Amino acid sequence: MNNWSATQVDAANYCKRRYYLRYVLHEPDEYLSVFLRGTVLHDLVENFWKKLGKKYDNSESFAEHGRKQFWRNVIVAEKGERKVSWRFEGERYEFQRSIERTCLNFFSTAIEEGPPIFSELGFNVSLGNRSFKGRIDEIRRIGDKIVIRDYKSGFPLIDYVKSHKDMQLALYNAALNALIMYNSSISDKLGFSSEERKILKERGSYINPDFEMQFFMFGALDDRKRERQQVIYPSNRKESDFSTLLQMIKSTEQAVLSGNVVPEWGRKCADCGVKYACIKRAEAEALLPNVDQKGQMMFEFASPKVVQKTKQEVKLEQKMAAKQQTRLRLRRSLKVKDSQELF
Repeated sequence: MNNWSATQVDAANYCKRRYYLRYVLHEPDEYLSVFLRGTVLHDLVENFWKKLGKKYDNSESFAEHGRKQFWRNVIVAEKGERKVSWRFEGERYEFQRSIERTCLNFFSTAIEEGPPIFSELGFNVSLGNRSFKGRIDEIRRIGDKIVIRDYKSGFPLIDYVKSHKDMQLALYNAALNALIMYNSSISDKLGFSSEERKILKERGSYINPDFEMQFFMFGALDDRKRERQQVIYPSNRKESDFSTLLQMIKSTEQAVLSGNVVPEWGRKCADCGVKYACIKRAEAEALLPNVDQKGQMMFEFASPKVVQKTKQEVKLEQKMAAKQQTRLRLRRSLKVKDSQELF
């Protein structure tokens, strides 16, 4: 468990039980509809500049391209073994319209910002006696500031804790900081001089507080509502954030090794791909002693440990019980006789 991917970090931070089922027991993930939508939107962003002028050249043609990309993914999924789990009838058509609206607004935003320096930048680094790997959605340089951006296809509104304390962004910050120090090709493209890299190494920190971390919320571009929601949530990370990340990983490893990974059911389970596997396993793990195999309550305040006995052991116990009962009757008769003799 010393090798952690960015998705494993996100899963463990979200729910240790999810991490345990997915990465330790290797329970199959249900292909939720929100996963498919997120995959389509991330592919559209990743390949936006590669296909600009070839597949589309304005917001309307980009929206049409997004619609075709969505249905292409749906058809591939429906023909494969891993079927999409739709939440309600007609959800696919609702997602199609949502992706079209999102593409219409994203096109103008992307053209205004210009292309990033890196898109889907992979990393494999050693930090804090552990190895981490993953991909950063996008890296930009805006003026003298490095911007690390993570695209999110979920709910457009997020709170302060999510935007400023998310552990996956802390990992991206530390990973890029390490890449800049030890990978000259990446540091050169980001505009870091050899002297600046030397200063970073001498500082000896995992986190670079000067990096700006961003969540880009696709849902805010789906302008069905009159009020425009916030699209980009900027924040920074501190050295203590990476320390918290390492502590979270350690506590997850300890929970897994001790077998103390209990369900944490709640609203967060709605978009979890292993929720049904979690319920099924929990029912097998937690058969209460006062519930029989048919699920009927036996109304016992406490149930002793059940021990299987052989027929010989049962007969011996019955024989001993009969002897004990005989002794009790003899004692009673002797007491009665003694009392009669007194009078």
